[in-house]
Amino acid sequence: MTFRIWIVLWCTAYAAFLCSCSPAAPDFTEQQDTESHIDDTADEDTGHGGETDSGTESERQDADSDSSRDTAGDTGTDSFDAPPDTDTMTDTETEVAPWAPCPPLPELCRIMASGDSITVGAQSTDTGGYRVSLFHLALENQRQMTFVGPSGAGPDMVDGVLFPEAHDGHNGYVIDTFDTRKGLLPLMEQNLADFQPHIVLLMIGSNDINSNLDLANAPTRMAALLDLIGESAPETFLVVAALIPTREDELDAAIEVFNRALEDLVAERQKEGRHILMVNMYSAFRANPSWRTDWLFDGLHPNDAGYAVMADVWYEAISGFLR
Repeated sequence: MTFRIWIVLWCTAYAAFLCSCSPAAPDFTEQQDTESHIDDTADEDTGHGGETDSGTESERQDADSDSSRDTAGDTGTDSFDAPPDTDTMTDTETEVAPWAPCPPLPELCRIMASGDSITVGAQSTDTGGYRVSLFHLALENQRQMTFVGPSGAGPDMVDGVLFPEAHDGHNGYVIDTFDTRKGLLPLMEQNLADFQPHIVLLMIGSNDINSNLDLANAPTRMAALLDLIGESAPETFLVVAALIPTREDELDAAIEVFNRALEDLVAERQKEGRHILMVNMYSAFRANPSWRTDWLFDGLHPNDAGYAVMADVWYEAISGFLR
């Protein structure tokens, strides 16, 4: 009996000892409450699941937007919220005036005819050459213009109006000074500065070809003249004429070669954006099968009818700019 009591007591004590050494069971109720709290917080932050606090979300987005604008200001970057000032853009982009060489009236458009004896008007009965017919066309179409230059030749009156005799023509001149031959190029920069032409009518090179003057480099000399005019007077409208034909076949073939090279020179400068145009006096003359007798006075110079043809070609090129 005593032994049984002792055994019971020993088992009871041992069981108590084992219970004191085992870890306490986790409180799953408390853990579930905690996880539920975390899920609720995540739902509020992300806006997913369950109901969201729309007022809080809106306030947070506004705060984020304000923060973005503040950051843009700090980095020197303009905010994208404000649209560009379209009124200002319209004023600057659409009100750019088109290029026009001639000034508004009452100021007259100044035209400088430059070249050799053909520009002077050699062999014309009124000594004014194509300039007289060109002035007549302007008057006939009620366009205002005047000629400028260091020299003068021509009649006193045209159509009852005082004729501006000025020109930049030089008898016997070549493109550029060569040996003993005087050239137009050394005079051009000063003439542009002195007379400030709005339009230059240029035809030069007949004497180079007639004298067989280093013809292989004639286009190079012409290129230098074109560039001098373009650089000295970039807003001036430069109209360059192909040389007129001559009665001598050998010279005429050389003129055709020169004219083709001149065409290339002008085209290159047009691509650069310069205000330059070539007019084809050669084709205008050759359009008449009887040009040798009808429009030439001698081997090089036009007669009165030939000068009138030249005036028509010049006028067609510049009439759109005259006022």
